Parts: sequence; structure tokens; C-alpha cells
Amino acid sequence: MSERSPDLIHAQIRELPNSLYRVVPDEVKKYALGYYGKLLAPVEPNVLDRIVANGSPRVALKPTSPAPAVAKLRKQYPNASDDERILRFMFAGSQVDDMIAAGPMRTEYAFEKPLVRLMRGLAARRVSRVHISRTAA
Repeated sequence: MSERSPDLIHAQIRELPNSLYRVVPDEVKKYALGYYGKLLAPVEPNVLDRIVANGSPRVALKPTSPAPAVAKLRKQYPNASDDERILRFMFAGSQVDDMIAAGPMRTEYAFEKPLVRLMRGLAARRVSRVHISRTAA
């Protein structure tokens, strides 16, 4: 194993702050520009400048507001609940119809453990007392 020279290590340490914003993901740039709503805290101007300069040019500096969709969805699906309308807005094609056709998600599970079967059986009989003892085998 070779040791690094101290000069090389110092050069890398000096370069680290410069490379911090060299590649900025689109999501970071969108967050900093306010695409996802009001920021929790302001971004320092010099940091924002670096994010904008090194971010994707496909991300516009000003987010555009989405077109109002509620009135159109209410007209398009007059008998649907608001939850269903939101699902239809978010999912394409027949995905919502497929979800509705599948019915509610199963939330009861059959466990095959003997103790669970015993407890269910006792609960079904409305037993008020149970005595369990260990016998010598």
C-alpha cells in the first residue's frame, strides 16, 4: 500500500469545496428554485448561483404553475369521489379502473401457527377461562 504525499492530500482538500456543486441533480435545482413550494429557509445567494450555474439547463429558472384541473375532473367524472378524481389525475390509462375492479386490499391473514389457531378457536367459543399446564413427556 502506497502512502499519498501530503501535497496531493492538501490539493484534494483545497479542491473539495470547488467540486461540491459541480454536478447538481434536477431535483436539487428545482427545490432551490421553489418548484416544490416555499423553502423552509432561504438559500444563500452564492450557493443558489452555483446550483443554477451547474444544474441542468432543462430546468427553467421560474416554475410554471400547473393548469387548474379540479373543474375539468369534476366535469369529466361527475359521480366519482375526490379521492378517485385525484387517482385518475395521477395515473394514466386504465390503472384506476383496474384498482377499483381489484377491490379493497386484503388485510386479514391466515396464520398457520398452532397457537394462533388455538386462540382463534377459543375466542370463537367465548371461553372465559383457560388453564394451560405442562405435562411430563
